[in-house]
Amino acid sequence: MITTATENGQPIAPRTYHRFSALADDTVDGRILLGIHFRAADEVARRQVKQSADQVFAHAFQPLD
Repeated sequence: MITTATENGQPIAPRTYHRFSALADDTVDGRILLGIHFRAADEVARRQVKQSADQVFAHAFQPLD
């Protein structure tokens, strides 16, 4: 579980996320609403990060026997 309680350094009502994808969705929406990025750019970046994480988990995080 991830909880956030600040926005731009200002306290806000806490948001709780039970999945990383929900946090990522909220982050993309926030970046778009703030005018920082276009949705397509953030969606491509999310896919790239997921592919990188999948690669790491598949190859680097293996049990030591």
